[in-house]
Amino acid sequence: MKHILCYGDSNTWGYNSETDARFPFCERWTGRLAAELAPDCRIIEEGLCGRTTAYELPLEPGRNGFAYYPTALSSADPLDLVVLMLGTNDRRKQLIVSPEESALALERYIQFTRTPVHWSGRQTPRLLLVSPPEIDPAIAENEFAFYYDENSVAHSRRLKTVYRRLAEQYGCAFLDAAAHCGPGADCVHLDAAGHRALAQALAIQVRQII
Repeated sequence: MKHILCYGDSNTWGYNSETDARFPFCERWTGRLAAELAPDCRIIEEGLCGRTTAYELPLEPGRNGFAYYPTALSSADPLDLVVLMLGTNDRRKQLIVSPEESALALERYIQFTRTPVHWSGRQTPRLLLVSPPEIDPAIAENEFAFYYDENSVAHSRRLKTVYRRLAEQYGCAFLDAAAHCGPGADCVHLDAAGHRALAQALAIQVRQII
């Protein structure tokens, strides 16, 4: 059996903007991916609302994704594949982080993952970089305008370019989530249809990798 760690933010955690709760596992893209790949693969879901690539959020402790990443790797070891989908929370107005800085942060993930001696790994897993769904410009009209503005939207659209370049540089697999799904009514988070579409696209990609 192959073991796959899915490391991300609220779209990996499964935040449901319509209920302010969490989608059931069977409806989240991680759960759907598990069903698609069963019984040959085990999905290890590691999502957290507000998680950034490597940056601290004011008044939201524990959201620096890289700070927890070594623990997640060690806990899930041995791993065959790590799926990384981060970057949306880097777009928050409070951070003012560029897409290139998000890519630099992800580069640290790649280098760290490929040096298992640093995290007590038994083997070196493959990596699949996923550029997250783009933020919808209509966000200016809802409550999430507190966190995101027009620059956030523009930068979210550039992530696929810099992430693809990074994946090519390091020989990682890559998927542009925005080519398969978009956010729901709140302009940030996937709805049920988005989770389904992302899982289907990832299932095809993962089968090619492992």
